Amino acid sequence: MDVNNEYGVLQVQKDLLELLKEFDQFCLANDIKYSVIGGTLLGAIRHKGFIPWDDDLDIVVDRNNYKKLKAGLPHGNLEVDRGTTSSLWVDRIKLKSNKSNMDYPPMIDLFILDNYPVNPFVAGLKFLIIAILQGMIKIKPKFSAYSFGAKVISFILWGLGSPFSIKFKLQLYHLASTWGNKDRSKYKCIYNDQFYLLRQKYPVSIMDSLLRLPFENIEVYSIKNYNEYLTQIFGDYMRLPNEEDRKPIHQDLKD
Repeated sequence: MDVNNEYGVLQVQKDLLELLKEFDQFCLANDIKYSVIGGTLLGAIRHKGFIPWDDDLDIVVDRNNYKKLKAGLPHGNLEVDRGTTSSLWVDRIKLKSNKSNMDYPPMIDLFILDNYPVNPFVAGLKFLIIAILQGMIKIKPKFSAYSFGAKVISFILWGLGSPFSIKFKLQLYHLASTWGNKDRSKYKCIYNDQFYLLRQKYPVSIMDSLLRLPFENIEVYSIKNYNEYLTQIFGDYMRLPNEEDRKPIHQDLKD
């Protein structure tokens, strides 16, 4: 945790911990299986809690548990909100009361595991459709952050998506993400993740075995084979990044 508020996220992390605790209790009460993932899982293993400069939470569920989760929310102080950021294909769970009073409030990014097609051609086609839909769904891409070629592609996709409602585009995204879920597969993929992670595939059994890990002053669920996952995503995950890379992601995000 950002104990000395060196990175300016101490209050956010306190709110996030309250959010995570309430989320965990809700899942326990409703028999919903989840796991911390991404930077949250990395923090649990490397720091026994938050990465000091982290300012959000990452949770993963499979499609069946996602349905149970959506059916039970809003509940208590928990609610689901896609917000106004560019990644509208990601459900975000928030506290109704926001003590941090920031433009980008504390939230859980909710990621979903769906089948990764066995056939390489189908897998490539599914990836392409998802990538196109991501470009179409974005409210306003950050063109300044892209190379010239990426700017052109992003502008075209953004233009193609403009005539359609967000609801319709998200329905298409859901259909694309769940395509092949009734088929047998050796792997799962998080199709509502960031573009550069859409090719990552995980064993179909990734959520079969869970364990409880300490996270600050509470416990959370984690996939049992976290070492394999963290190595796949972060490489030497116990090694701290360079000083210049230790910064919050969301605090100045206002798109």
